[in-house]
Amino acid sequence: TGATLMLGIASSIQPLLPKPRRFRLKPYQVLLYTGVIGLGFAATVFMVNEFRGANATDWYNRGETFLELKRYEQALDAYNRAVEIRGEYAPAWQGQGKTLFALKYYEEALNAYDQAIQIEPDYSAAWKGRGKTLEQLERYDAAIKAFNSALELQPNDLDAWISLGNVQVKSKNYFDAIASFDKALKLKPDSYQAWYRRGWALHNLRRYKAAVDSYDRALDYKPNSSQAWYQRGNDLSNLRKYKDAAKSYQQAVQFQPNFYQAWYSWGNTLNQLGKYQEALGSFDQAVKLQPNSYQAWYSRGWTLHQVQRYEDALEAYYKAIKLQSKPYQAWYSRGNTFYKLERYKDAIASYQQAVNYKPDYSQAWYSLGNALVKRNQYKKAIAAYDKAVRYQPNYRDAIKARERANRALEAEIREQETGNREQETGNRE
Repeated sequence: TGATLMLGIASSIQPLLPKPRRFRLKPYQVLLYTGVIGLGFAATVFMVNEFRGANATDWYNRGETFLELKRYEQALDAYNRAVEIRGEYAPAWQGQGKTLFALKYYEEALNAYDQAIQIEPDYSAAWKGRGKTLEQLERYDAAIKAFNSALELQPNDLDAWISLGNVQVKSKNYFDAIASFDKALKLKPDSYQAWYRRGWALHNLRRYKAAVDSYDRALDYKPNSSQAWYQRGNDLSNLRKYKDAAKSYQQAVQFQPNFYQAWYSWGNTLNQLGKYQEALGSFDQAVKLQPNSYQAWYSRGWTLHQVQRYEDALEAYYKAIKLQSKPYQAWYSRGNTFYKLERYKDAIASYQQAVNYKPDYSQAWYSLGNALVKRNQYKKAIAAYDKAVRYQPNYRDAIKARERANRALEAEIREQETGNREQETGNRE
C-alpha cells in the first residue's frame, strides 16, 4: 500500500551517523576532490572560501558527485553536512540511504530511507530504496510492501517492477513474480533482466519449456550472458534434451571460462549422452576451478570408471571422500570400482563404509552381498541381502541374489556334511 510510514516527529530528526569513519574534508582535500589544483592562487582561495560557505544543496550535490564516483565516505560526509544544515532535506537522507546501502550497512540505510519517507511520504525513490534494503535484510514481506508503495507512486518504474519480482521469487511467490516481470516487459520488451528473471521464476514452477523460451528472449538481447546460457542448459536437461543442454553449457563456459558450475553441469550432460571422454575434460576443468568440490571429484571418478581407468577412478573417489562428512555415494562407487578390479575384500570394506554412513542404502547392501558371495561368505551375504530387501521390499535383484546365496549355502552345508560322513567312515575303517 501507499500508507505513510510514521517514524516520529519531523522536528526531532537528527543527522544519521555512519558506521564508517566520520571525517570532515580539509581545504587541501577540497582542492583534490574538485580538481582545482593548478588553477592559480586566486582561484584556489575563492574555491576554498566558497566550499566553507556551502549550503545544504551544495553539500547534497557534492554527495551526489562523490556517490557517482563511488567515494562513499566522502559522499556520506557530504550528505551528513546537508542534513545538519537542513534536517528535513529528504533527498539528502535518500542519498545517505544509497551510500550506506553501497557500503552494506543495511540497517543504517533503512533508517535513512525511513527518514526520507517520513519527510516526503510520496518519495517513490526512497520507497524503492527501502525495498531493496529490506530485501538484503531478508525481510521479504516488508520489501514487497515497500516496492508496491513505490509502484503506486511511479507505475512505470521498470527497475521497481523487476526488483519486486526478484523479491517475490525469493519469497517463493512465483506466479506473482511472473506477473511483475510481465509488467516490466510491457514497459521495456527488450529488458534482458526481466526476461532472465522471468525464466528463473518459471524454472521454480517446473515450467521448463516456458523457462527456456524466456531465456531465449533474454539471450536475444544479451547473447554473451553466461548465466542465461547456463540456466537454459539446466532447463533443457530437465526436459532431457541433453544434446541442446550440452550446447548451452558450452556457450556458458565460452563466455565465462572460469564458470565452475557450467563446466560441472556440462560434464554431467555429456555423461548422459555417453560421451565420457568429453565429459572427463569438463570435470578436469571443474576440479581445477574448485579443487575442494566433492561433486566434481565424485563425477570425475564415475566418468573415469566408465572409460575403464579404474585406478584413476579410485584416486578421484578417495579425494571426494576426504571432502564430505558422510560420503556414502563415493564409498559405494569406490566399492564398485574395486569389484570391477576383482578386489573383493576392498570392495566389501568400501560398501561397508557406505552403509555405515547410510544404513538404509539398499543398493549398497545388495552390492555388499554380491562381493561377499565372491568370497564365498554366504551367511554374511544373505544378511546383506536381507537388509537390502528390508529397505526396498520390491528389490527383485536382491531377492533373487538372496535365493541364490541360500542355495549356495545349502550346497556348501551338504558338501561339508558329506565330507564329514566320509571322514567318519574312513576313520572307522
